[in-house]
Amino acid sequence: MNLLQLCDAFALRTGLPRSASVEASTTYQQLAGLLQEILDDLTTNYAFQSLVEEAQFTTNGVVAFQGSLEDIAPLGFERMRQGTFFNRTLRLEVPGPLTATEFQALQTLGQSGPVSYFRLKANALFMDPIPGDGQLCVFEYFSKFAVLASPPSYARKQYPSEDGDTFLLPDELLLAGLRWRWKAEKGFDYAEEFTTYQLMAKSKAATSEVARPISMDGGSRDARPGIVVPAGTWIQP
Repeated sequence: MNLLQLCDAFALRTGLPRSASVEASTTYQQLAGLLQEILDDLTTNYAFQSLVEEAQFTTNGVVAFQGSLEDIAPLGFERMRQGTFFNRTLRLEVPGPLTATEFQALQTLGQSGPVSYFRLKANALFMDPIPGDGQLCVFEYFSKFAVLASPPSYARKQYPSEDGDTFLLPDELLLAGLRWRWKAEKGFDYAEEFTTYQLMAKSKAATSEVARPISMDGGSRDARPGIVVPAGTWIQP
């Protein structure tokens, strides 16, 4: 659903008058405002695969500062996905994040080596020991831009503002959020609707990705740099 359709669906189920546009209705404008609060909650507190993006950048090789997160991860950086930071040029994982003490210790000692560690500070990315120039690094991150602008733009943004804006999160979850927030705004009891929303949010986030088989032997199949030996036999026929 787009923004207008979502407001229409909520109005129909709540017994509110319908509107031809969001701008023409004070009620619909309020619903759009409540959706901002719902999107803030869902993008901050839950992990939806539909909001996962990949950041790519090349190292500068001069200083620990590698760039602002706004430039490196331009689609609304919310938080980094753990265990996804790799230097593809060196085929090494970039461990971290360092604490403030660990980062300052590395800076003070002036250590060098192929493995760089990362730290996020002041909405920017730092790596130390300083990596070589022009190395390709990547990591995945969760975006807070859960809205697609009306066609033909389809630009990503944080909040809906036009009737035709659509969402990267489930419509039924947004409607569930509107139900409890609308009641809370009007001073009605919303405990049941809030519980329903929370349970739905946890379920939708958990099932938005394909679950991996559970291994009872404690083994891990995570991809890590190393020598890959294909399955099979090395004996010549």
